[in-house]
Amino acid sequence: MTDSLQPAEITDDDNAEAAFPAFANRREKAAMACLSLVISAAYLDVFFEVGMAIGAASLALLVYFLLCWNALSRVTRFLLSLAIATFSAAFWFDVNGPTILDGLSRMIFLSALLSVLGLLRSAAAKAREVADAGAFLTSQPPGRRYLALTVGGHIFGTLINLGGLAILLDMTTRALARERGNMSVYVSEWRLRRMTLAIIRGFSLISLWSPLGFAINIVLLNIPDLQLVEIAPIGLAATFLLIGMGWTFDYFGSPRRSRGLGTSGTQGGLGPVFLLFLHVLVLGGAVIAVEELSALSFQKALLLVVPLYCLFWSFLQARSVYGTVSTMAATVSTTVRRFPASASEVGVFASAGLLAVIVLALIPMPWLQDKIIGLSLDPALIVVTMSLTVYALCCIGINPIITASILGSLAYALDLPGLSSLAAALALLGGWGSAIPFSPFITTVVYTGALIGRSPVEVGMRWNGPYSLTMLILWSSILSLAVYLGWV
Repeated sequence: MTDSLQPAEITDDDNAEAAFPAFANRREKAAMACLSLVISAAYLDVFFEVGMAIGAASLALLVYFLLCWNALSRVTRFLLSLAIATFSAAFWFDVNGPTILDGLSRMIFLSALLSVLGLLRSAAAKAREVADAGAFLTSQPPGRRYLALTVGGHIFGTLINLGGLAILLDMTTRALARERGNMSVYVSEWRLRRMTLAIIRGFSLISLWSPLGFAINIVLLNIPDLQLVEIAPIGLAATFLLIGMGWTFDYFGSPRRSRGLGTSGTQGGLGPVFLLFLHVLVLGGAVIAVEELSALSFQKALLLVVPLYCLFWSFLQARSVYGTVSTMAATVSTTVRRFPASASEVGVFASAGLLAVIVLALIPMPWLQDKIIGLSLDPALIVVTMSLTVYALCCIGINPIITASILGSLAYALDLPGLSSLAAALALLGGWGSAIPFSPFITTVVYTGALIGRSPVEVGMRWNGPYSLTMLILWSSILSLAVYLGWV
């Protein structure tokens, strides 16, 4: 996912007890109940348009954050405080009721969507093909290892998000530990760096196209006249080019003496990797099919299909009637038990949903539109500015979910001459994707650093700095040229 995980934030079930030292069981159960109520209200609002459920869900979400306050990162606390202040300002400036309700509904929906996507991680945790695919990818010889792990990080991340990142990085560190006696400390360190960068770069490219990724969903939600089929092919094509760019950085940036050192042998075959890729295709295709065949938006279709698919995946793993029921129940219960540990991530999504609507309502749009048009800014310059803004703010700790939500809504509402919705979306996604493997404040880098025992600054800025900045420059340059030529 997305977004801003701080070192103090809970990231797994084992750490959950530490966040609630005095009343662990009671607080956790209450937090689980509150977030479950939020999810239920989101489904009622999406499928039955029960607007009254939003008020109850908003109160439940507030209680959830209060119960989990000690587990929240500093950035999340700031964003939640900003969202509350903005919500209060809406009443002060007499923002109309339907707009306020829309902001609360968006807040509840995004909180529920993030929580429901956690089912994929729970279902994958028990799937044999996940472990087999990870073992195959991490055991590749040096000549194929970078590309294998980049593609693996992309597929695992698309399907399991941070859970996929954790699986591959854990297998990587274990493989290196087994081989440490056969290589020098220098070679071992370089191998850790190369394998880590391959995984994290592949993971970061999810933002450019994946229908299961947070970036695409945030952008599509805030630029409603844009369809997935318009943006995903461009993002997917760029993904292949950027994988090639990453491989080039790896090849010319690694020392010669670390190349050509084999491993103890490749484990397993390509079958499990293909099976995971098939999961991505089937799940993504099912969401698109539901969107096309119903009146639901892409995000609402995702909210409907993901739980059903996860239960189906759990069903495939069972070998008896009793096993089917217990496996499905375990998938759901594991996800629910993780709710208290997800508080910081939920807080970022909730804040983004509310701020994107309320901030827009507080801004005098006609005045702002006249001012921007009066500056005679070239659309090509605007898209570069949007990419740089997302990137720069992410580097100082402002989550791209927040920035992309506000800028996306603003670009859609202003409807500036020469700036298409597609160009605005690509600008936001390019800045987002470039920042993910670089910023020491973003989840991916913090999580990776914790898993391999390195600081976020070392992993993101030192190891990945040249790649990240090159990606940002290339993306902004090509996009601005395409806008200038009228291609997007």
